[in-house]
Amino acid sequence: MTILDSHIQSYSGEPFLDLVGIAVPIVQAPMAGAATPQLAAAVSDAGGLGGLGLGTVGVSDARRQIREARALGARHLNANFFLHHTPSSARPRNAVALAGAERAARSLGVTVESGATAPFEPFGPDMLEMVLHERPSVVTFHFGVPDRATVAALHERGIVIGVSATTADEALAVEQASCDFVIAQGAEAGGHRGQFNAAMDATSVGTFALVPQIADAVRIPIVAAGGVADGRGLVAARALGAVAVQVGTAFLLCDEAAVASGHRRAILESSGHDTVVTAALSGRPARAIHTDAIVALEAEGPPTDFPIQLSVTAGIRSADLAGRPTAAMWAGQAASLARQERAGDVVSRLVREAAAISHRMGRQRAPRSEALSSGVDIAEDLESFIDDIRHALKDNSPDVATEAVLRKIAVQAIPNWCTVPEGVAERLVHHEPGFTVYALSGAVGVRFCPHEHTIAVSTLVLSGQETNVWYRELDDGSVEAAGSTTSAEGEVGHMDSDVIHAVEYRSTERPLSLHVYHGDLLNAARRMWNVDGSNPRPYTQDDYDQTCAEL
Repeated sequence: MTILDSHIQSYSGEPFLDLVGIAVPIVQAPMAGAATPQLAAAVSDAGGLGGLGLGTVGVSDARRQIREARALGARHLNANFFLHHTPSSARPRNAVALAGAERAARSLGVTVESGATAPFEPFGPDMLEMVLHERPSVVTFHFGVPDRATVAALHERGIVIGVSATTADEALAVEQASCDFVIAQGAEAGGHRGQFNAAMDATSVGTFALVPQIADAVRIPIVAAGGVADGRGLVAARALGAVAVQVGTAFLLCDEAAVASGHRRAILESSGHDTVVTAALSGRPARAIHTDAIVALEAEGPPTDFPIQLSVTAGIRSADLAGRPTAAMWAGQAASLARQERAGDVVSRLVREAAAISHRMGRQRAPRSEALSSGVDIAEDLESFIDDIRHALKDNSPDVATEAVLRKIAVQAIPNWCTVPEGVAERLVHHEPGFTVYALSGAVGVRFCPHEHTIAVSTLVLSGQETNVWYRELDDGSVEAAGSTTSAEGEVGHMDSDVIHAVEYRSTERPLSLHVYHGDLLNAARRMWNVDGSNPRPYTQDDYDQTCAEL
């Protein structure tokens, strides 16, 4: 059994997970337009609940997506629908909104052709009939509570029902309608707010204030949604009373998601405070990345009804201004935490990070001499640490990767798992192509190795001085000592080998001090990595000679 398997097994027997048939408390948000059958299947395969946003499609397309997800291996699936009110196509506000959108388009320098009709219908009898036939394991609703006849029909077919709520009062309505669980959607969440009232609400409650409010109000299980993109959010939500988390924005950068390149780029560049809640794009409050299009549309006054406003703004949303899309780029406030990774890796990363945090929170500090007595501490905490390094290396050179890892470590700090008993030299704790993690007296380090035979440096503190010890990696994966030098603290001694990069994270003092070898050593590192930082070229004799000359 792997460490990840043991983490997953720790959730075994939890009632909500058994109810919806999943192994880990992670629900993929059923983001309409972005959540594909491939994404839902990948999340399901990783032990979470995959979801499809079917509120914007017709019956035949909804049926096709459900069947495709199942064909791809989605054992447990959430089909999500909208319960909005049917808008009037004859409302005078429609024409006003359409004229405003045309003026906004001209101010943006684009020519558009838009209409003022509803592009889709709310959940109705035909869709219900399809759902009862296809029987997804879970059906969830946005914008309201299903009527009792719908609830009874779904329950009769063994389908679990969940509804989004943005207040404790809405959650009570969900419980009173005999639904099985409530999704506590906080203000941080990306995309459309599930509030029952379509009006803009300036008093929206954040997830981590909303969850305990709902926990005090209802007895049905709570799934926390909004602002959760890593293990910290998972641990916090469960501590506040949620049984699971619904994650959306963290999946938008996955290969399996249907997200346009401009939208992906905007998420990658997100600073964490560049999203806004607006009704200008669709007619209902929704969180998206702020754009000039939103500014122009809001300047034209209130929108018309949802979803007619989507038709009104269709031309603007499909335009491209100097390479920057004006489309509705839905994203939550945790957008800056999203990573480019496979959907299954998102699920496993959240599980590993949550396990490491829980382990640290519940663990008493061991004496230094006992810190590595069983190796368990290292195993628990290294999972998320090593995952951070892999992510940092994916698209960066070693020095950029180092900075990314440093930022992560500076926030989390290094607990005593990185210590070894006094007098014990380096301990190799993890190795894979590209980097090695090691522990030594009072420190943990990572080396970025550009090829399999790199000689890497470690640092031991001996008699007040730092001794740089080099190890050569052998074909069988083991290491052997290849010499050492002693230098003043913080300096790199004479290098007569192809040492590339090393970072020491010292935990013997507080606050944590971070030692990074840089300068010409980084120049050597840059030469040995391709532009994308993922595939090193061979280290040549010329590289070796140039490195030695520079150092």
